[in-house]
Amino acid sequence: MRSFLEIESEVLLRFYRWAQRDAEVRAGYPLVRRIESSTTKLFLNYMAGFSVEDQLHIVLTLLKRVHEVAVELSGEVLTEQEKRIIADYVEFQLNHPALDRQEGLIRFWVPRRAVGLPTRAKLRPKDFSRKIRVKLAPVLMGYSERHGEEDLFFERSADKWVIQTMVRTARPPHYFQVIRAQWRDVITTTITSWLGIGDGTWDVLYEDESESAAATIATLCDHFLKVVPELLQGLDFDESTLMEPARRRAPLQASDQIS
Repeated sequence: MRSFLEIESEVLLRFYRWAQRDAEVRAGYPLVRRIESSTTKLFLNYMAGFSVEDQLHIVLTLLKRVHEVAVELSGEVLTEQEKRIIADYVEFQLNHPALDRQEGLIRFWVPRRAVGLPTRAKLRPKDFSRKIRVKLAPVLMGYSERHGEEDLFFERSADKWVIQTMVRTARPPHYFQVIRAQWRDVITTTITSWLGIGDGTWDVLYEDESESAAATIATLCDHFLKVVPELLQGLDFDESTLMEPARRRAPLQASDQIS
């Protein structure tokens, strides 16, 4: 039977290859567009300035950077050109001139009246939590549930694997999903993470959009969960090897980091 680290490597490689296939460029980023956050708006703004072919090259470079272990395992490297692509994207994120002044780019801590926009009802976390539970019910059938005041937690076991989905319902709302080998995390991700875009919290979510946001979270969770069987198919590990030290990752270079 193979060791945990060998199996972890295979899972990460499969995830990387799937993320490459999942790059949504040619379909216009339909899922990313549903996340109301400054990060996704800036990403879409940035990509709009490039041809479809160039967009594909950019997004494959961005995801290559965040899948660094799989890139190393597959024998690939970040080229100097790809490092420049990442640096250009990060610079655009940091220096966008209208970050807090355009509708749709208002960060959740900026009062709308301060930038000349009409007020809107703030998100009601308890109601939002109820809406998310309703939307996730058909997606997470068979999962155990735990509900906190501001968080929802769903989990199920599959042989030696544990699949988790967690949603924060307070401002700013966000979600993430986890694949674990028993107690040891292998993948922790969201769509903006596996595509290399950056943080994907709903930092501009208001009450009047809470229903659609709950539906979006359910759609995004379902999208990832559909590939989980492919990521884990035929993989088993020697449980006694779970205590082996984690693989050391190369430190990030400041110019390569994605905010």
